[in-house]
Amino acid sequence: MKIYGFASGKGGVGKSTIVANLGIALARYKQKTLVVDADIPMPNLGSLLGISEPPITLCEVLAKSKKIQHAIYKGPANLAVIPSSSSLDSFLQADIRLLKKIIMSIKDQYEFILVDTPSGLNNYVLGALKAVEEIFLVVTPDELSVADALKLKTALEVLDIRTRGVVLNRIRKKWIGKMPQLRKTEVEMRLGSNVIGTIPEDEEIIKSLALHKPLMVRKPNSNASKALRILAKNLIKEAAPPAVVEPKKEK
Repeated sequence: MKIYGFASGKGGVGKSTIVANLGIALARYKQKTLVVDADIPMPNLGSLLGISEPPITLCEVLAKSKKIQHAIYKGPANLAVIPSSSSLDSFLQADIRLLKKIIMSIKDQYEFILVDTPSGLNNYVLGALKAVEEIFLVVTPDELSVADALKLKTALEVLDIRTRGVVLNRIRKKWIGKMPQLRKTEVEMRLGSNVIGTIPEDEEIIKSLALHKPLMVRKPNSNASKALRILAKNLIKEAAPPAVVEPKKEK
C-alpha cells in the first residue's frame, strides 16, 4: 500500500487533473485506489470525477461531524473518491491536522491512496503533506513553476518529508508563439529529483474539463492518457513486492 501526495509550488499546473486521471488509470489496472481532495481551500477533484455537490465530504469528517466511510464515493472504474466541500462554512470548520489520522484509519483497504494537496506553502498545505508517505512535485516546464517547486521541496526537506519525484506536465512540441520551455534534464538538475512522468500538453484535457468528464474516460487513447497509463504502470511495478526465487535443489 502506498500513500502518495501530489504537490505544487503554484496553482494552475494541472495537479488535480493528474491525480484524477492517474487514479482512474490505476483503478483500470485492477488496483484498489482512493483519491482524496485535501485541497480544502480550493477543492475541485470531485467535480473533475463527476461528483458534484456531495452531501458529505472530507470537510465534515475533518470537523468531526461525520465518519470517513460516509464521505467515500464511487468514481469511474470503481475508483474511490473522497471529495471536499466548496462551502465556506465547511472549510472554516475543517481541521486539516486530523487528515493523517483519518487516512491511516482506512489505508489498509487500498493499494494506492493519492492525495491532492493545496498549492503553495501554508498550514493547510503542511497539514495535508504530513498525511502522506512520499510527495510527487507537479510542475510545468517553465522557470516560475520550477522555482516555486524548489522552494516547496526545500521546506519538505526541513520537515523530513520525502520527495519521491517530479511529474512534468504540459510539455509542448513547439515553442512557436510561446516562451521556451525547460528540458527534462534542466528540471531534474534544478530540483535535484528525477522526473518520473512526462505528460504532453493535450487539447483534449481542456475539452474534458469543460464537459466535466475525466480525460481517461472521454479520450482514453489521447496522448496525455497514454502518458498517464505509463506512469500508472511504473507505480504499480515499483510497488510490487520483489519476486522470491526458490533456490535450486541439489541433486
